[in-house]
Amino acid sequence: MNITPIPVPSISFTDPTPANGTITTQKYAYINTTIINYSNTTAFIDWNNSLVGWWRFNNEIGENSTFFRDWSSWGNNGTCSGTACPVSMSGMFGNALSFDGVNDYLNAGNSSSLNVTDATTVEAWIYPRADYVGYAAHPISKWSSTTDATMVLYYFGTTSGANRTVRFYANRGGTWNAISESYKVELNKWYHIALSYNSTKGGQLYVNGVPIGPLTGSGKLASNTQPLRIGGGSADYFNGTIDEVRIHNRALSPDEIKASYDAGTYRLYRNFTNLTEDVYNYRAYVQNSYGIVNQTETRILNITTPPPPVLCNDSCGFTVNYIIN
Repeated sequence: MNITPIPVPSISFTDPTPANGTITTQKYAYINTTIINYSNTTAFIDWNNSLVGWWRFNNEIGENSTFFRDWSSWGNNGTCSGTACPVSMSGMFGNALSFDGVNDYLNAGNSSSLNVTDATTVEAWIYPRADYVGYAAHPISKWSSTTDATMVLYYFGTTSGANRTVRFYANRGGTWNAISESYKVELNKWYHIALSYNSTKGGQLYVNGVPIGPLTGSGKLASNTQPLRIGGGSADYFNGTIDEVRIHNRALSPDEIKASYDAGTYRLYRNFTNLTEDVYNYRAYVQNSYGIVNQTETRILNITTPPPPVLCNDSCGFTVNYIIN
């Protein structure tokens, strides 16, 4: 009997990524990676602990049917809320959670790390199984009302006039409005949905790695004490499957979004610019379709102030010899 081993993905830093412990006066860092795998992969860079939530739903160490670990460094673990729990099933990368659209969702807490008000990226794989009967379901949200909404992903329903359309909304700059363009999905298909938002430039929607429409809206997103919810809330439940939910407190670049969607096709890299004097840490992750995760080592980069120029006078100790003809 031949047993085919499950492939383990590999990811490593390559040039011109700064070596660990680099001290420099340059105000940028070009992070480059190489990924080797034999199945579909998703990959991303956790720059300076900017990944504030990563829910893989793979029933790994410490997880069970009611507890879902946040694999970021922030510990925003999810627990089953509602009168029922979502069911584990096969997903895009290992397992995923199937929500019944009736009464189940996850509560990931209200840590201040999830109040991503200046910049954020919210991404997930969703598989809608049915229309929402009503105005809209909320597969991912952090809000209690339009006055305090940090972010809400709408999956519009049968009474909205935009059935099966997804779009992100928030209270931005004190006004409730869209922060992305919209996109109409089909039932029983997987979609990688991502919002990359910058309070100065606005929000960009990506579907399967492709930007949809122009940047939309701008302004600082509202902060609140509401928990992050996945699958719905006190109502407005999503009927479908959700996998690989990630939240960053920075706006990912278009190339990073592509690598998150399909790292087997698109290279993972980022040139971080306009950095200030500080000590930064960074690492990169890859996950394959079996749900197996690998990562690079964590590297440290120290960006420091250039030394002041040396101004000399007679006390510098120079000896000058003159030749007189």
